[in-house]
Amino acid sequence: MKLNKPLILGSVILSILLIVVLIPGILTDKDPYSVQTLKYTIENVDGENVFLSAPFAPSQRNKWGTDELGRDLFSFIIYGTRLTLKIALWVTLFRFLLAIPLGLFSGFNYSVPQNIIRQVNILFSGLPPLLFAVFVLYLNVFTRLDKRLSTIAFIAVLTLVGFGKLAQALEETTKTVLSKPFITSEYLLGKSKFEVAIENVVPHIMPEIVVLFFMEIARVLSLQIQLGLFSIFIGNLKILLASTQGGSFYWNVSFEPEWASLLGYATVRLRTSPWMVLYPAGAFFVSVLGFNMFGEGLRIKLQDDQTQFVPKVRKAVSFLFLRKHRQNPVHSKKWMISGMVLVLLVAFVVIDFGDSGLGDEIYFTEEMLPERLYVGMDEVNDVTDLLAQEMMKNGFQPVYDEFKQSYEVEPNYYVKESLLKINDVVYVQDMGYVMMSFNDVEEISLPVLDARDISLYNVDNYTEFQDKAVWIDINYYNHEAIEAFSSQLASAGCKALLVTGHDKKVSIGSFVSHVPYIGLGNDVELKDGDTITINSHVSLLSDKGINVVGMIEGKDQNISQEVIVLGVPLNYRSKEYAVLTYNYVFEIMKKIQPISNRTVVLAFFDGTYKNDNHGILRFSKGMKFDPYMHIEYFSLRTLEYGTDPVIINKDQSPDGKYFGVSFFQSLENTALQYEFVREQVPENVSDLLKHPDFVMHHKKGIDTIIFDVYSDADVFYESFYKALKENN
Repeated sequence: MKLNKPLILGSVILSILLIVVLIPGILTDKDPYSVQTLKYTIENVDGENVFLSAPFAPSQRNKWGTDELGRDLFSFIIYGTRLTLKIALWVTLFRFLLAIPLGLFSGFNYSVPQNIIRQVNILFSGLPPLLFAVFVLYLNVFTRLDKRLSTIAFIAVLTLVGFGKLAQALEETTKTVLSKPFITSEYLLGKSKFEVAIENVVPHIMPEIVVLFFMEIARVLSLQIQLGLFSIFIGNLKILLASTQGGSFYWNVSFEPEWASLLGYATVRLRTSPWMVLYPAGAFFVSVLGFNMFGEGLRIKLQDDQTQFVPKVRKAVSFLFLRKHRQNPVHSKKWMISGMVLVLLVAFVVIDFGDSGLGDEIYFTEEMLPERLYVGMDEVNDVTDLLAQEMMKNGFQPVYDEFKQSYEVEPNYYVKESLLKINDVVYVQDMGYVMMSFNDVEEISLPVLDARDISLYNVDNYTEFQDKAVWIDINYYNHEAIEAFSSQLASAGCKALLVTGHDKKVSIGSFVSHVPYIGLGNDVELKDGDTITINSHVSLLSDKGINVVGMIEGKDQNISQEVIVLGVPLNYRSKEYAVLTYNYVFEIMKKIQPISNRTVVLAFFDGTYKNDNHGILRFSKGMKFDPYMHIEYFSLRTLEYGTDPVIINKDQSPDGKYFGVSFFQSLENTALQYEFVREQVPENVSDLLKHPDFVMHHKKGIDTIIFDVYSDADVFYESFYKALKENN
């Protein structure tokens, strides 16, 4: 028996590709999404240390070198095998789904499918399929799509340009079978066209379909190569290089691991960095060779006179489509099991299975935390102890000598207990209202006088405010005016001052008013004549703030010195929100710990409700790592979970920086709803460098992204984790 060499060679190549698709992690431990655009070199040039910029040549760390973003080429190609072959497989499947019925019906001389095949082939005989695909896929509407939509667009366009010739080939094969003498005998036996098609035509054209299927995958891969040379690929990402009055200039790269994207470098990098082109070209060559050899080997095998392929196919399709062949339950069970195995195998290859979601781990409960937590409170020491213990338990490393870092703050007063009841409705401190002056007040009930339309500047006699709670709009008065009016109101017998329109969130400060001074929240319902009941008990806070800072070290030696900082408020107004925050950020860190290529720092900052006391100011003064090596600082500034969009300020993360751009590219592929905002920057340089929102970027040069989270906690943290994981 003659050895079928093409089938053996094709089987070996396809088996290797299948292993790479199913278990890429056994071949490389590097993350294909990790970037390193610069790295130190130990060599000296004229006595000075220098930086090397990507792409980096093949070395012991990077077997096949890197691309222009510093991504390891070997892992990029290994992980890109699934996406590249998935595109080819889906395009081939859809081409056959269109071509088989059109070819069969055309073979039986139905006019509509014949006209469709002819018109499509006429179109693409005058307009080359490659040119059409380039023209369509190069439109801005396609180049800006994310991975999912970009994949759909590729499949649709590549299917459209190729199914016509395939359908024509199947039409000719069908007509050849129908011209055989035995077909006439089948009609004489009383069979319908459907039965002839199922029992005679399909089994005889099936060998050709099987061979063409593998050959067609090779053709689609070849088309992907050509599109790659035109810089058309999946997951296109535009990075701003420069912007002038004449326009903006972008650099097109692929965010997703995919072979064709690397071929776009062929014209500019073949001489200077040949590895960037030769390795992906080699991957394409081997794959195309494998599918062609396997298809040719099947052709040789199926043309063997001793093969039982046609009778088996006839039996299978008859069982599926003709009732008279469905009587054997054993065969039915066998076909069902075989079909399920095939479906599961295809699903495993083409579907990306992510890891399990967040929200499963519980590190903190509401019983473990105080109702509220602000800088200087006695409870801060207990909560920071819990956070430090949890970091140690989960294998974090302290950034400094200890997880807890103390710093001095301006001492303030804090309203430890208070009451605000309007008629019969009781409101919660720091959620429904805030105490804006810091006096001990025994419980008292008062009628409300609405003075929002009265200018206190023009009142000569304050006696009308006696034994009242006066309600004013703070937008019309500054702090000095309030202080002066409170003295006059107290002298006239006023018992309380209520204000709306304020922006204060917590009952912390140093202002001691002559009358109780209360800021009402937007959800407080109040009208003239209502009865208000108040009391207040004040305590002095300490002059010490405490940050809790820990880190997980990066696993990739190339970029482990690069640092990502996640800044989280230690302080909170609601322990329900605090429990969600603490649990989610610890779970994110735990999940990312075994796979993080960069070093990730988790910092719980104290003093977040008062700019001068904010822990980020202390953190920025004694940073352990070189600021230059910080890739991004994520500031979770506001965490008040609900149903509104997340507000993001990315003004301090320039569009020309790859990490920030790719992070938001990933975020777009999640369920998170968010809006970008621009915020006013302090004009005074001294104020700018001391402001917690700007100190990391303007003083240390670290790219900063600020989040104000008003969305569902689960959606936000799931989306944030996905984007962080894909870019680290």
